[in-house]
Amino acid sequence: MNVRSCMQKATILALTLLPGLGCHVLLAGERTSIVSAGTIYTTSPHQLVIKGTGFGTSRPVVAISGFPALVLSYTNTVVTVQIPAVVDAVPGTYVLSLDSGPGRDEDKAATLDITLGAVVADSGGATGPQGATGVQGPVGATGAQGLTGLNGATGAKGSTGPAGVTGPQGLPGVPGLQGPAGTAGANGVNGVNGALLVSTVTIRRADMLALNQLAITLLPASPGVVNLPLRIAMQQNNAFYTSVSQQLYFAYGSIASPVSRNSAGFVWGPGFAKYLADLDLTQLTNKDASFFTNQPFIVYAPDAISEQGGSGGDVTFTVWYTALTVR
Repeated sequence: MNVRSCMQKATILALTLLPGLGCHVLLAGERTSIVSAGTIYTTSPHQLVIKGTGFGTSRPVVAISGFPALVLSYTNTVVTVQIPAVVDAVPGTYVLSLDSGPGRDEDKAATLDITLGAVVADSGGATGPQGATGVQGPVGATGAQGLTGLNGATGAKGSTGPAGVTGPQGLPGVPGLQGPAGTAGANGVNGVNGALLVSTVTIRRADMLALNQLAITLLPASPGVVNLPLRIAMQQNNAFYTSVSQQLYFAYGSIASPVSRNSAGFVWGPGFAKYLADLDLTQLTNKDASFFTNQPFIVYAPDAISEQGGSGGDVTFTVWYTALTVR
């Protein structure tokens, strides 16, 4: 939205006294510009203090290499954000972007290359000429008090250095939007001995985050029958779950006393909806099948699961299995 349309909307608001008309007005001649960005590693999670001009009086949209950053406080010249965990975990150079208003106006967006997780020496250089003083804008509304940032020394603009070597592969791009999750189907009943069966189990957010403490039953116990899983496919819907080990355990029995266990290296991808892996299982190899009768087949995590993004979506397990009668 340009300045002229903003002025028109403000005029309509003054004449009609209709609520709900909002407009982010950019001062004449003032462009959104990022001057510096300093990290604060004394907080948890770590924070980034962005200084510049033309940030406006509305909450800006900030991203680091495409990953949204939570805005903690903002004024027309200083914005403090929380560094996304997936970016903070990998040291390197990223692109910081700040959009100070709605729409795609290039005057309201700015970018800056930043380095996270490593200290880069200042090569120094001659101080450039002082820029012309911009037109002073009207006094904006008082914003919420932001967190106290570290006082950083203003460095002189250095000369352009030689081209660096090619860096490591960048982080995965921002995923697309995910459609609504479908209704979970009921577990199938045991069929004829040896026939291929399918069971679908959907885990809600609360149970997913507590999977290291409470197991989820994928196949129920059947007296005198071994429900033998042959393959498992997993999908997470509109969520980004992860853990330190990135492991899920599949077992007969319970967490406290499993009859058998298979560790699965499912990699928690950054997508909000993605089939993470297909897993082939052969639990009964070189084992007495009678140990597995009347035992539920469960899934659980060896360590705590955390949520890194999305909106708390479900995780669906689809199990292909056979029902074998033990005599």
